[in-house]
Amino acid sequence: MRPRVAHLSVLVLWGCLRPNPGFDGADVSDGASASTTPATTGTGTGTTTTGVPTTGPASTTETVDPTAVAPSTTTTSTTVDTTTGLPGPVTLRPYELANCVDGPFCMSGGDPVSAKVEAVECFTAPAPPPLQLTRLGFQIRFAEGEPTARLDVLPYDPGNHAPVLAVLDTRDLGPIPADMTYRSFDLDPPVLLDIQDFCLRITGGGATSTLVLNTDHEGMAPGDGLVAIDDPGDFCDTPLTNLREWYDSPFAHFCLDVDLDSV
Repeated sequence: MRPRVAHLSVLVLWGCLRPNPGFDGADVSDGASASTTPATTGTGTGTTTTGVPTTGPASTTETVDPTAVAPSTTTTSTTVDTTTGLPGPVTLRPYELANCVDGPFCMSGGDPVSAKVEAVECFTAPAPPPLQLTRLGFQIRFAEGEPTARLDVLPYDPGNHAPVLAVLDTRDLGPIPADMTYRSFDLDPPVLLDIQDFCLRITGGGATSTLVLNTDHEGMAPGDGLVAIDDPGDFCDTPLTNLREWYDSPFAHFCLDVDLDSV
């Protein structure tokens, strides 16, 4: 089994756009399912529709019509003086809604299967701290088995294009229903930041569920998006990988947005 796993890992890093047909139906003498394989895109179009309003056990949650979000290739909704701080709330949004048509996940026969997926999106705030995160939202590609989602806030090292793995804050976001296509969460109380460079990590899924966010690898927004996959069967395991490598693209981001304000 190990040579196939190693070969699969290479496909992931170079953005394989289809299942590996030689991997399905392999010998599973260790008892794990060998029909799972990572995918960067599937057969669906990723068309976004309005989700059914739902609340979960997070501190506060809301469902938002994604057409009302009016995404743009990013960063702020107001003019910012970077020496004095933000004049008011701004939205950081490194994606265009029209480009949110795929996203990395673990699959079998073209369908998503259970796996924990970590979606990391990193930002540089347009003004220095102190800052506060008041809301976040993300476009959902798949929510199978009603996964619960968790937010971790991490420092960001722009020079290395990666997060620093030291959690600054954690919030439980609650279950994500299968019929959701965009989910927005008010952060109450806000997440306080004393750094200008930060990453948001959304983790969802596990042995019986998976949460997959859409990505945009067509735009030209700054920052970095990264993904890691933990497959219960060990056939889809993917270490933290920059989406630029996954898609072999100069720019790639998760379709994740966040509201930011000065303290």
